[in-house]
Amino acid sequence: MGDCLNLAKLIPNTLSYTHIAKQMNLTQQCVSVWIKKNEVPPRRVPEFSRITGIPKSKLNPLFSDEVAHG
Repeated sequence: MGDCLNLAKLIPNTLSYTHIAKQMNLTQQCVSVWIKKNEVPPRRVPEFSRITGIPKSKLNPLFSDEVAHG
């Protein structure tokens, strides 16, 4: 999964890793590890997606069945 994804480029410039971490009640280091690995743990995908605006299906293939609703 991580090979095709570049989380750092997908995260809006207006969001810092610290902001994301605070919103998720995590440490900045935890979020940084995800970014470096290009992988968000499946149980964290919905919240990470809500905060960053990145579609869940881009964060994890387990969420690829979701249909986009405009």
